Amino acid sequence: MEMSLNAKEVKNAYQRAWRRKNVVKMRNYNAKYWNKRAMIREGNKPGPNPDLVDPLTPGQRCTMNDIFQDLKSRSDV
Repeated sequence: MEMSLNAKEVKNAYQRAWRRKNVVKMRNYNAKYWNKRAMIREGNKPGPNPDLVDPLTPGQRCTMNDIFQDLKSRSDV
């Protein structure tokens, strides 16, 4: 289903305003995108983001009980 011209204008205005308000996020998104593209062009496969890697080792499971125990042991919560 195609958008009407009015709907496109509203969407575009919202996106422009969001980009103006979130300049730092846009710079980070663009830098990440172009760094990934450069790695692909050089023949390197981009790996996972180390900041987002799961702290559990492969094969290790985390249960709700583990989460509750962790929360109880924290002093900042």
